[in-house]
Amino acid sequence: MKQFKTIFTTVGSVLSSILGVLYIPTLLMVICNVIDYGTDLMAAKYRDDGTISSYKSFRGIAKKVSMWLLVIVGAIIDQLLLYASHTVGINYHLHF
Repeated sequence: MKQFKTIFTTVGSVLSSILGVLYIPTLLMVICNVIDYGTDLMAAKYRDDGTISSYKSFRGIAKKVSMWLLVIVGAIIDQLLLYASHTVGINYHLHF
């Protein structure tokens, strides 16, 4: 149990130092994805066939990965717009 706590704290510290202020929103998004996947698994017994389908599970994971890719694309576009505005001469005091 102590090793789990040490590994969890180390991973959290490294991610916090890399992401900075985006650590909390990223962590919340991960928690929401885990909760969403867990509730989908719990709801599987109430579906028509009553079983867990690997195809549906894969589709759910693919949707979550797509959501993360859209967030990354949005961050890249944000940086490109900031770079373009600085190049043109418009200085916004916004930082990523």
